[in-house]
Amino acid sequence: MEGLRVCVGKGYGVDVGGILWLDGRDDASNWAPWIKANESAARARAKSAAQLQAQEASVLALSPEYLKFLRAAIAAAAMHGPIGGEQRPYSSVPLCVLAANSGDQLQQPYGL
Repeated sequence: MEGLRVCVGKGYGVDVGGILWLDGRDDASNWAPWIKANESAARARAKSAAQLQAQEASVLALSPEYLKFLRAAIAAAAMHGPIGGEQRPYSSVPLCVLAANSGDQLQQPYGL
């Protein structure tokens, strides 16, 4: 289990960051077999997430415009709060940013 991240929540799953989620309502004796069965998927997703973060860091280093956009988005979010108000139905909406002159076809955002 070295290097794995494990959290207890309301269901079983492996998120896009490679975190193994355990169902806290279930008996803890069921957790070990579930972790064993999903360990390789979690490690693969964690590796993909780390690669994506490295790519994002290189984009930020090369693109002051992108960094400016992210800072403006953070400021706007702080001023206006989450989409949907208190109930936050859109708290997990993915964000895909393309260059204004991009002629590339839109690809599905990572993790969907």
